[in-house]
Amino acid sequence: MRERREKPRHMLAPPLPVIHPDTGEELGLAIDISPEGMQMTGRENLFKIGQEDQVFLLLPRPMFTKQSIDFEARCIWTTPGKNGYPHCYGFQFTKISPDIVGIIVSLIYENE
Repeated sequence: MRERREKPRHMLAPPLPVIHPDTGEELGLAIDISPEGMQMTGRENLFKIGQEDQVFLLLPRPMFTKQSIDFEARCIWTTPGKNGYPHCYGFQFTKISPDIVGIIVSLIYENE
């Protein structure tokens, strides 16, 4: 299968909590990221393909005076969990500021 994304995603170690902006509920963990999107794990039926939401990502430490970053993202694929592994979701960022992209690039370099 041909890779469809323009830039590769990079593993996050440790994975970062993904938080719902209104409730503060932890939705899952971001396990890889690029300036264009991310993959997260979580329980089933959190997102449907095509659904767009605002989410927060808790940073492992303050970066550029921020404890978290926020953006809007569209769910572009889902994969059911198997054998005790959680459900996976792929997102494309749809509304993200240049400052947040800079923080994501910094996270990528820290994890290489």
